[in-house]
Amino acid sequence: MKFSWNNYSTTTFDEYVTPQSRLRVHSKKIGTFLESLSSKELNEINTATKSVIQSMGISFRVFSDDDHEGQDRAWPLDFIPRIIRLREWSEVERGLKTKS
Repeated sequence: MKFSWNNYSTTTFDEYVTPQSRLRVHSKKIGTFLESLSSKELNEINTATKSVIQSMGISFRVFSDDDHEGQDRAWPLDFIPRIIRLREWSEVERGLKTKS
């Protein structure tokens, strides 16, 4: 069975699809590619991503008031890329470059 954006819904803003479950212009290429994959292929990519993170030891340490040594946690990496439009990125970039 293949993934379809028509069967996807969310109650929050989604950078990939409109509230009518249509791919947004800037996500059309990757969205169409993801639709071309079967559920099995999507699961295999997700499993491979997690496996690489684990085998490479990519993690971060979480500290708490009670635990001063912290606990290692695997880095959470979603294989579906986040899409940032140029206009939005330009605003972020300006903020990062602004001196305080």
